[in-house]
Amino acid sequence: MISQSDQNNHQLNTSAKTPISNSPVQQSVNQAPIAINDPVSYTLVQGNMTTDSKLNGVGWDDVTLSGFYKGESVEVNADDEDRLGVTEGAPWAGPSGQVQYDRVEGQSEKLSIKFDKPATSGKFATTNLYENEGEGVQNHELGVWIAYLDGNPVASGTFEGTYKGEKSVFEIDTDGKAFNEIVFQATEYSNGVQGDSTNDSSDFFLAGIELSSEGAYAVNQGDVLRIPLSELLANDYDFDGDSLSITYVNGEQHGVATIVGDMVEFDLDDHFVGNTQFTYQIDDGNGGVDSAKVNVIVNPLPEPAEVTGITGSAVDEGQVLTYMVELDKVTLEESVFNYAFTPENGASIYDVDLTKVTFSHGVTVNEFGQLVVPAGVPQFEVFLPTVDDIEYESTESFRLSVDNESALGDILDNGDTAIIDLVSTGDRVDTVHYMQGHDKYLWSGSAAEIGQAPIYQLGDYEQSDGLLIDVGDAGDDVFMGAGNDYIKLGDSHARLDENAHSLANQLDAQIKIDNFMSGSDDDQLLAPAWGEDSALNTSTVSNAYIDVAHAGGGNDFVHGENGADAIFGGSGNDTLFGGEGIDGLRGGSGDDILDGGIGTDILIGGSGNDILTGGLDADIFKWVDQGSDARNDQDVIKDFELGEDKLDISELLGDVDSMQDLLDNISIEKISREDVEIVINNGADVDISITLEGVGSEFGGYNKGPQTGEAIAPLLDNLFVNLPD
Repeated sequence: MISQSDQNNHQLNTSAKTPISNSPVQQSVNQAPIAINDPVSYTLVQGNMTTDSKLNGVGWDDVTLSGFYKGESVEVNADDEDRLGVTEGAPWAGPSGQVQYDRVEGQSEKLSIKFDKPATSGKFATTNLYENEGEGVQNHELGVWIAYLDGNPVASGTFEGTYKGEKSVFEIDTDGKAFNEIVFQATEYSNGVQGDSTNDSSDFFLAGIELSSEGAYAVNQGDVLRIPLSELLANDYDFDGDSLSITYVNGEQHGVATIVGDMVEFDLDDHFVGNTQFTYQIDDGNGGVDSAKVNVIVNPLPEPAEVTGITGSAVDEGQVLTYMVELDKVTLEESVFNYAFTPENGASIYDVDLTKVTFSHGVTVNEFGQLVVPAGVPQFEVFLPTVDDIEYESTESFRLSVDNESALGDILDNGDTAIIDLVSTGDRVDTVHYMQGHDKYLWSGSAAEIGQAPIYQLGDYEQSDGLLIDVGDAGDDVFMGAGNDYIKLGDSHARLDENAHSLANQLDAQIKIDNFMSGSDDDQLLAPAWGEDSALNTSTVSNAYIDVAHAGGGNDFVHGENGADAIFGGSGNDTLFGGEGIDGLRGGSGDDILDGGIGTDILIGGSGNDILTGGLDADIFKWVDQGSDARNDQDVIKDFELGEDKLDISELLGDVDSMQDLLDNISIEKISREDVEIVINNGADVDISITLEGVGSEFGGYNKGPQTGEAIAPLLDNLFVNLPD
């Protein structure tokens, strides 16, 4: 047996020797065949790998090129300098014909290069990838490569822009693992978006590639390597010209090699990865044999990327917190991470808008509330909008946790200290009422402590502006006019006596909230004939342990804070937060936003298209008969927990006396992967759509159009409360 190098350096004489004597000619002796180790080393160069762009490249004929964008095939183009790019892919945001990242879609055009023989190392050249192209400092254009073996990811890396986008060469380091395809793509700038409002991000040309191998076949862990017998015999030879065949194979120590038909199959141990060999023996049919080794690389299964750190930021209220999530490698394939936001340092869920969280690099959230990160992502950003609540506060924080890493983002007070028109300190039981027809408000406050003087104050109320009110602790009563009012109700359970948090008081609060949430909006008004912005009949609910607020007309903001709250938005597009405790929220007319917060709450959006969030604990979302006007509401519930939260329509459909009547008025349809729509239609004056977001996984069989009747009967107990018999 000789190696390929021996064959190349040693000249062999294959001619017959004839003796000079007159003795008879001897018969030739059969010579053994020569088996050569497989496969031989190689180097492949395509394109132009020189630093002189004026020199012509060698072309791209020895590889297979393909382009993709958003999963669809696109054209690959080689320009006059043999540089590769993609056309007809992402909308051009920079020079055309390059490999480009589309910031709007969070996806890149992809350029795939496949080659016949697996390589173990290589390098490539790019042009037009610029340093310091993004906003901020040291924010460069960035590219990504992923190497594959037979479609399985092997290794990945990044490459940064250079001065003036000059031609640069980058290494392909796979740590010895083999690959027969490499995919190039662009990605977001190296230090993130940095407030850049354009869609022009990273893009580049691929100028050339060089691939090499010491000589080895390759297979992925757990797969069977198959090699044609003819391929192993192709570099073996016989001096006598005999026909050669493979008669024996041996897997040695890491697997079993067998001959199956015209193939050698090398079935490796499932746990083995790394370099190994098997041997084969050739026979010339005349007693001559030789053997050779076949080198094999077994690639390990890909390991998922891990989060190595998170960097937070600090912004003023009303701006967007940015978190940069660092990964230990470019994601080889789609990866899933658990994540959560947690308020700290006095922050609450009302200091941010969790419904508008966005991500860079095409990251999304799945139906289980996990982050889904596409392949080819080196890092990504999370953007959390904050809310300017016009209050003076110390720095508040929100912690982002992704798997086992976390970081704080700080919300700084922006200095626009709100001028509160009315502030009640201590445990006074306050009553603040708009005086209809007089453009005044009257504030009366009981004494909270012995010796403290009560409050009796008259003030101006501007209908065009509204008031900012903080009534502090204790069960308070607020009623405002048509302005855009901001109302903080404080802790309703003031410590007026030792019975403040007694079980009896808590049960009484629950009963009064239930009463407040029964019947139509008009049923809660002192003078229904004056319209929904007339005063509430507060005698039915008000006491020292429950806050009551009627925001009146205008687009109002009411925060119940702690304790039990009964809140009515009135007309206008209102935002009502229950806070912590048992709350009853009525939106009234208009397109309202209701959030129960922490505690078992009841929410009635009212007429209009409302957005409802129950918050923590079991909540009830209720629809009631509001009178003779036709209803065609389109409401959305953001956080419905099937089996825990409930829908209550027992006061909406007056003529529903049986379960069959109810089934005749309801249809259920899974309208997307995540969302389910419930339509309540009595065929007359009620046509209400309720979208439950994020529950689609629990409605697998309801995506074939609206389902009614007996088909939805099994779901009713998990969806509704107060069902008919």
